[in-house]
Amino acid sequence: MWSNNNLGLKKNELYFQNIWVVYNGLDYGLTYYFILGGGFEMFSLLLGKPIFMITPKVGFPISKKVHIGAGILYLNMLNMNSNGISLAFGNITFGDANSNISINIGSNIGNQGSPIFTLNGFQRLSPKFGIMTENWVLTNNENGFDIYSFGGRIIGRKNLFDFGLLTNKEITQFMLGIPFLSYTLKF
Repeated sequence: MWSNNNLGLKKNELYFQNIWVVYNGLDYGLTYYFILGGGFEMFSLLLGKPIFMITPKVGFPISKKVHIGAGILYLNMLNMNSNGISLAFGNITFGDANSNISINIGSNIGNQGSPIFTLNGFQRLSPKFGIMTENWVLTNNENGFDIYSFGGRIIGRKNLFDFGLLTNKEITQFMLGIPFLSYTLKF
């Protein structure tokens, strides 16, 4: 889905991700401990004011089943006089590539905003299929705009297909959830 676990990429490993055709991103393993990522949103690009994102991340194994990390998510729009949005985050992942739970906490840099938490999980059920969840909890959330998801992952040697539903209490007032679809290619 969107927020990360902290299991890292191998050096020189490259992943391309597309979410609903609208978002396109790359993650590159500069080393096993440092990943440089980024992407852009397609509709804003076509309108000449592309929204882009840069996400450098570091991560280290503490033990075979515990990994910690930190990073920055910078989001902005070209051709605008804006400082953009900068989120610093830290995370911990328990488990391995087949079964894991990750806890992330982030906060807006330079703004006294409240922290954002995510709780993510993945469980492989067979060599080609797993289930996952990603849940965003905003601590200063008077409107109740937390986001929860549940979905599946079809696993190929170089391809991943994620699908599921995004939901919260506002969405469930008129439907079960918003469909989510993502494709990832490993180079």
